[in-house]
Amino acid sequence: MQSKMEMPPMRWYISLDGATKGPFDRETILAMRELRTVTGSTSCCREGEQEWRNAEFFPELIPDEARYAATPKLNKRIRPCPACDGTVSRDAIACPHCGHTLKKDAIARGEARKAPGIAAVLSFFIAGLGQIYNGHIGIGLLMGLLVYGLDAGGIAMLSATDGTQIFGYVLLFAGIVIHIGCISAAYTDAVNHNAD
Repeated sequence: MQSKMEMPPMRWYISLDGATKGPFDRETILAMRELRTVTGSTSCCREGEQEWRNAEFFPELIPDEARYAATPKLNKRIRPCPACDGTVSRDAIACPHCGHTLKKDAIARGEARKAPGIAAVLSFFIAGLGQIYNGHIGIGLLMGLLVYGLDAGGIAMLSATDGTQIFGYVLLFAGIVIHIGCISAAYTDAVNHNAD
């Protein structure tokens, strides 16, 4: 009896010139894709299923080098299963190939979804707080120290009477620019965290 981890490889039937051929394993179909015998629009049916779909519907039938480079939308929607290396939806609760529970793993690792809007608002009010919210404590502290250090230096130079006021404006401007970058980075980091 096979264990859960030792699933037989998935195989597909393909429709070529009106005839059903197969079943073929992933490597064979990828080789056929390289030879252009099979294309993204070739009808395929996974062994044991009844529904025929285009080959491009099955992420595992897209060549590895093209899967992530040429199809960024697909990359955002799929991920590998840690148990069987099958490809699953990012929203899947369990792997359809081996049954491995996926959501429980993310919760166990503490990978809660992050709200990009909250991350940006936190960084707006306190520079670096959005990065800390996203789990990057060191970067958040560094950003906060940098922004408020530049601001404090700028204010100190503005109050000087020895002609260094221009440097005060430069430091304040640099602090504002970095603060805006901090807000944007916090938002983007939360979006990327949720995509992983």
